[in-house]
Amino acid sequence: MNKQRLTILAAELAKSDYADYGQDYPAIAAALNERPSIANPTPQGTIPKPLNLHVILGAIATTDAAAVPGLVQAHGPILDRIDRALADNNREATSDYFFIISSGLNDAAKTAVQTLLAQTEPDPSWQSTVAGDSVATTLGLPVVSEMDVQLCLHPELWSGD
Repeated sequence: MNKQRLTILAAELAKSDYADYGQDYPAIAAALNERPSIANPTPQGTIPKPLNLHVILGAIATTDAAAVPGLVQAHGPILDRIDRALADNNREATSDYFFIISSGLNDAAKTAVQTLLAQTEPDPSWQSTVAGDSVATTLGLPVVSEMDVQLCLHPELWSGD
């Protein structure tokens, strides 16, 4: 760490926050480098609600029951692709494949499927807390070592040119 950074660190260590640590250089360095948990500043997003082919066919059967047997018979390979696209939660591909088979469906069935494909849910991978910045980072310092702390607590070791 250069002299400018040591000066910044020495000013931080002069605060009473570090008095209880005494000469415990590793503990002081750990406190300076610790990244506290903070509330996630990024709002929770949404993802397409996971679906499967059974749900899609159920919606079609509810609104256009007569179309299902013909749909399965005439479009089996495309239904397999829809099933894979749904498993990957790939709405764009699902919509494209659905468009190919939709000509044999009534408007209610088309609307039911489009409604299902438009559903979203809160992103389950989002975390309410994330690691915040350490004191060292806030000060513009790299990771602080116990040697850096020791030098700052004993300025006679580095204050000369």
